[in-house]
Amino acid sequence: MINSLPSLTSLRAFEAAGSSGSFKAAANDLHVSPTAISHQIRKLEEELGCSLFERRTRKVVLTHEGEFLLRAVREGFLNISEAVSHLRGSDRPKVSLAVGAILASRWLTPKLSSFWENNPDIDLSLHHTPRAIDFTDMNVDLAIAWGDGNWTDCQKHKLFGVEATPVLSPTLIDKIGKINTPRDLLKFPLIHHRDRTSWKQWFESIGLNNPASQNGIIIEDANVAIRTAIDGQGVALGIRSFIDDDILTNRLVQPFKNTITPSRQYYLLSRNTLNKNSPQYRVVEWIKSFTG
Repeated sequence: MINSLPSLTSLRAFEAAGSSGSFKAAANDLHVSPTAISHQIRKLEEELGCSLFERRTRKVVLTHEGEFLLRAVREGFLNISEAVSHLRGSDRPKVSLAVGAILASRWLTPKLSSFWENNPDIDLSLHHTPRAIDFTDMNVDLAIAWGDGNWTDCQKHKLFGVEATPVLSPTLIDKIGKINTPRDLLKFPLIHHRDRTSWKQWFESIGLNNPASQNGIIIEDANVAIRTAIDGQGVALGIRSFIDDDILTNRLVQPFKNTITPSRQYYLLSRNTLNKNSPQYRVVEWIKSFTG
């Protein structure tokens, strides 16, 4: 089984490029040439028989297969790191943070280099979960959770407000027809994140109370919901700060400027009032520094 795995060098190059969105940045991180990164990733793609990146002029973007592999590789490297630290008997402070996949990949991960630079003495481990975070039942120090703020037995801090807007693939418009009014969206399959609450709120915001149809699929993972929209399977409510690049590159179309502020937002959760000298407090302050 182990012999069938790709080389660790190729996987490390892939992880660095996938996290940064740039072969050049990955090369700088690993102290090799961009050509070496490109060679390792091309070798990995040939071995797996699929494309992991879309090559663009100034950056690279993960394909669906690339996103799937990146999540697995990150989890694998994290497990290896934790095992090595345990065997070495490391007494470095460790902080565990639970976070959903879409926030991790599209907001948190690009900022991690600043954490390592400013907190080299702390081992931060990310625990990715596609499901709603029940912080009280999780064995982690901190969590970034999407919800209504009604958590108990923990400290919570609202991170930032988000705005959601309908988005869909241009290919779906070509297939089903043009969208002239918000009511036209009812002709399309809707993609719901966790439940139908957000779409109901959006329709109500434009004066369509209890529309006759809110068809479509409910998807637990927000990253999968957006990917499903990109693949032309329906219309999703996307958070603008997470999908701006998809709109810019025309992978997604925003048919209306109407947005809603969902009743649920992102919160940073901790178990108790944190000591200002604790590593957990330093992680909290680092995350809050990006939210204004």
